[in-house]
Amino acid sequence: MADEMDGDGLDRDSLVTPPSTDNRPSVQQDERVNYHPYRPSPSQPHRCTRLPCLFLVSVAAAVIGSSTQFGYSTGVLNSPQQVIRQSFEDRNITFSSLEMNVAVSIFAIGGLLGAVSAGILADFLGRKYTLLVNNLLVLIGAGLQSLAVHPGMFIAGRFVVGINSGINTVLVPLYISEISPVRLRGAVGVLHQMAITVSLLLAQILGISKALGRSDSDVFYGWRLLFAVPLLFSLVQLALLPWSPRSPRFLLIKRKNEAAAKRALKRLRGAGANTDEEIQEMQVIPITSHGLT
Repeated sequence: MADEMDGDGLDRDSLVTPPSTDNRPSVQQDERVNYHPYRPSPSQPHRCTRLPCLFLVSVAAAVIGSSTQFGYSTGVLNSPQQVIRQSFEDRNITFSSLEMNVAVSIFAIGGLLGAVSAGILADFLGRKYTLLVNNLLVLIGAGLQSLAVHPGMFIAGRFVVGINSGINTVLVPLYISEISPVRLRGAVGVLHQMAITVSLLLAQILGISKALGRSDSDVFYGWRLLFAVPLLFSLVQLALLPWSPRSPRFLLIKRKNEAAAKRALKRLRGAGANTDEEIQEMQVIPITSHGLT
């Protein structure tokens, strides 16, 4: 009996461990209950801690080359309207207020057509190649505006640039979201809106009257160069985007080419990345140009 008593005279057999009041599920149970294919599990660290340079280059090419096109083209005509009209009048060409209003509004009409056709082009050519081909519209639109010798030529350029901007508003968020890791998809998507805002500011700064020129001799190098600036954005994209991989999700869902999708993911995530899980996630919740399906 004494052997069963501890030093304080307590019977160890009578000490019963109270039942646990912690009703929280175990890590394994919590993972099963709260499983979601796009949410990393608590027991799994993130698969990559460093972003490959190719992923950063791909995002930069899409944002700088396309998002800025939309923002800049939207705001570039706000300030120099009077300078443009005066430059035409100095050459004995009438540019009426009605024609200027048409030039402003037709940009939105072109944007509507571009946005409507963007999904079809994205599924037919792919996200990457649609962005590359879209630079052709920048070349045409910027050329018509900066070299315009008649109001109709300027208006046509605004319409073409509007189509380009409409396509960009759809394609850029789609492409950068499909190449981004799940945990960074929201943060990377913000870059599109940020680039639009910054390029709007840039257009307003460059549109200051002192930077445009007032006399007949320097007006050619003022507002005409202002409308040629989008060509610089296109050059950046044409230099960087060809090195970027195509959208893995597009290759898997639209082209049904799992091997090509894995190769694209390897380039975006790094050679040692495990792409099987991400491929399975794409098959569970595919994202198309029309949104979640």
